[in-house]
Amino acid sequence: MTLLKYAIKNLKKEPIVNALTVLQLSAVIVIAVIMVSSLLIRYRYYSPFRDVFCSNGFYCEFSPPANYDEEKLQNPFKYIADDELKEHFPDIENVISCNGGPCWLDDETKLTAIYYDDEMLSRYSPETANGRWLNTSDRADCIECVISKNSLGLKVGDRVKMSFFSLDEKDKEKDVLIVGELAEGTRLIGYRAEDTEKRNADITLLYGDVYSGDGELVMLFSSEYLAEDTTVLQGILGPALITFPGDYPDEKIDKIRQQLTDCNGNISYPLSVMRGNSMDYINEQTKKLLPIIVVLLIMTAVSGISGSALSTRREMKGFAVLYITGLRWRQCALISLLQALITAICAVVLSGICIFILGTAQAELGIKLILQWQSILCVCTIIAFFMLISLIMPLLMLSKTTPKQILTK
Repeated sequence: MTLLKYAIKNLKKEPIVNALTVLQLSAVIVIAVIMVSSLLIRYRYYSPFRDVFCSNGFYCEFSPPANYDEEKLQNPFKYIADDELKEHFPDIENVISCNGGPCWLDDETKLTAIYYDDEMLSRYSPETANGRWLNTSDRADCIECVISKNSLGLKVGDRVKMSFFSLDEKDKEKDVLIVGELAEGTRLIGYRAEDTEKRNADITLLYGDVYSGDGELVMLFSSEYLAEDTTVLQGILGPALITFPGDYPDEKIDKIRQQLTDCNGNISYPLSVMRGNSMDYINEQTKKLLPIIVVLLIMTAVSGISGSALSTRREMKGFAVLYITGLRWRQCALISLLQALITAICAVVLSGICIFILGTAQAELGIKLILQWQSILCVCTIIAFFMLISLIMPLLMLSKTTPKQILTK
C-alpha cells in the first residue's frame, strides 16, 4: 500500500507528461484494435469454408437462364437444382449452394431473393440489426425470411404475402414470416453476383455488400424448407461449392466443370486456386499492416522508456532514502511499475471509450471493429510490453549507483 501511495504521489508531480503518455498509449491501443479487426474481417469470411477449400473440387457461379420460364426452370440442363446436379454427376460428393427462383412481393418492389441450403445457413450468419438469422429446414415451422433495411415499413415480426413460381396452385401465394433484419453494410453470400468477373478468384467472390440506399429489397429464405414443404420452383443461382472424393481425378473434375456451362455454370475455379488466392488476400493485409505494427511497438517502447526514465531520475533521492529505510532497488522499481499500471488502466479506459464511439459510428466512418479474443490478446500484449519497459528502465538506472552516491551528489 505504501508503494502504491508513493506511485500516485509521483504521478501527480508530472500531470502533463503523464496525460500525454496516457493519450499516446490510448492511441496505440485504438489503432491496434482497428488493425486486428481489419485482419479478422478478412479471415471471418474465409473461416466458415476453410475445410471446403481444402477439399477436392471447384467453385462455380451459376447465372439464370436466358428465357426465364417454367419449361426451362424444370429442364436440369438449363436451370439445375442441387439434387438434379448430383443425379447427373453422381461422383459429386457435396454441393453447398445459393438457390434462386422467381418470386414477387408486389409489382412495384425491386426485389432480390436468395435461397440458402441448410449447410450454407449453418456455416455463415450475416450480421443482423434486429431479430435473428434463419433456422435450418428441420427447425423452421413456417417459411421464414430475413430482409434488408427498407423504406417499405417491413420489420421483424411482420407476415407478408409472397407470390412464388410453383407447380401447385396452393403454393403460388404463401405467408412469409420476417424473423430478422440485416445490418447496414453486411456482407451476403450470393448477392450481386453480376460483378464477379471483375474480382479475383478468392473468397470475395462469394460475397457482396448490402446497403439500404440501393433501393433494392433483399429477402433471404431457406432453400431446403421450400423444397421439403412446398412446390416452389428453384435452382442453383449464384455461387456453389462443389466437392468430390479426395482421390477423384482432376481431368474428370475439369470435364464436369466444362459440362456445367450447359447448366449456366459460367464462372468456375478449382478450390485449390480459390484457397491459395484467399490466403494471399488475407496475408496481403498483414503485409500492409506490418510497418504500422513496428511503429506502434516503437511508440510503446519510447513512451515507456521516456516516462519511466524521467520519473526515476526525478525521484532518485527519494529512492535512496527509501533504500536506507529498508527497501531494496527492486522494491523501488516496483513503484515505477505501479505508475505504469495506473497509466495503462487510464489508457485502457480512454481507448475503450474511443472504441465504443467508433463502434457506434462505424457505418458512417466506413470502418468495422471486431472485438474478439485476438483483439483482447493484442491489447494485453501492448500493455504488458509497456509495463515491462517501465520496469526495466528503473532497474537499469538504480543498479548502476548506490544510495551514498545519490545523496552526496
